[in-house]
Amino acid sequence: DSALLVAAAPLVGLLCATFLPLAPLRGQGLRALRPDAWPSRGSVGPVVYYAAFSVMVSVDMFVVKASHTSHDAGQYAAAALFGKIILFLPVAVGLVLVSEVARRHSHGEPTAPLLAVALAATMLLSGAVAALTWAFPHAAVEWTSGPEYRDAVPIVGLYALAVSGFALLNVLASYGLARGYRAPGVICLVAIPLEVCAQIVFRDSFEKIVLTLLVTSLLAAAGVAAALWRRARVPAPPGAGG
Repeated sequence: DSALLVAAAPLVGLLCATFLPLAPLRGQGLRALRPDAWPSRGSVGPVVYYAAFSVMVSVDMFVVKASHTSHDAGQYAAAALFGKIILFLPVAVGLVLVSEVARRHSHGEPTAPLLAVALAATMLLSGAVAALTWAFPHAAVEWTSGPEYRDAVPIVGLYALAVSGFALLNVLASYGLARGYRAPGVICLVAIPLEVCAQIVFRDSFEKIVLTLLVTSLLAAAGVAAALWRRARVPAPPGAGG
């Protein structure tokens, strides 16, 4: 089913990101389970965040699947499919950001300029595609799903805007995680039940469901940004970077 396939895409990505790094442990047997081989406590924050983020960007598909016919859910999935393309466009930005911020932070070098560049690049990539989607919604749907999904045209532009908010959230969260902050995961965990409740309340309207995505992404991004700003105001120890 197309709706479930689109919903499962971020979850598959999470599983790959979780288990691919374990490939080097193949053949080591029980030696890989020794306590000194376990991840540090600092690894919990990223795992919590990425799991919560995957739920946040996928739960709308399950709500739609449960409350609408298969035909209508398929039409919604057509808009969501194009939205996922926009969401994952700047994924390379986040990957580069995490490694570079962690490296600079460990050497006591400033990291805030990296965040500014990453946000600008994400806004440029996701924002440009979202703007084109608003301008040419029919072309966006036909390009990704085909003309038989024309019922998705009214919401594809709004969905593109919503996932652009999630792309910004991911950049902010990646920066925080690279500096060892737990706030991104906590904020996303708090946002999930609020998002689910709102989507259940507004389940009869595709436009309102997408609006809950937009509001959730912007509020979570604002929460992470506020947490980063609050931490930035705390005086750094001598020799630490910004």
